Amino acid sequence: REDYDVDTARDLYDVARSVDWEKYMAVDQTLRVDATVGRGVSQELCHSHFSGLTLKNAVVDSFRESNRMGARPSVDTDAPDAPL
Repeated sequence: REDYDVDTARDLYDVARSVDWEKYMAVDQTLRVDATVGRGVSQELCHSHFSGLTLKNAVVDSFRESNRMGARPSVDTDAPDAPL
């Protein structure tokens, strides 16, 4: 396990992009991101909705970049295949 300093949205995005998401879900599956922000988080990441969107963007961008068609997982807030 590696530890990361995540203080900015860019840090969060970069760490999330470093994950091989295809190990955990397929491009034709759906996802939902639920973020909870605790004490000590930077001002830039203190809003859970913003942090969740940043994580979601990194995941779908990772898929878009990894396939020729630019396909990406869809978001399903009710019954996702991969809740994050």
